[in-house]
Amino acid sequence: MEKDNKTTISKATTLEEIAGFWDNHSPEDYPDQVYVVEAEFDFPDELDSTVQIDPDLMRKLQRIAQSRQISTQTLINLWLQQRVNMQPELAL
Repeated sequence: MEKDNKTTISKATTLEEIAGFWDNHSPEDYPDQVYVVEAEFDFPDELDSTVQIDPDLMRKLQRIAQSRQISTQTLINLWLQQRVNMQPELAL
């Protein structure tokens, strides 16, 4: 992100500043500046894997992933894989 570029809401100029801002704010704090976007994705049934995660836990996971510079999904998949590998009798 170039120094002259600032995000609309946070006025941040770096990814770290953006992350810090959203760690302490919610889009719900800015109802006039955000909007809901609906998107549909067509995945094969065997890849459909929606899991509900407690919001507080998800925020913690997001912060950890961000500190490691990986996506939250990657972090969760890595940790789940490690846990499954610790239980060889349960792995297929």
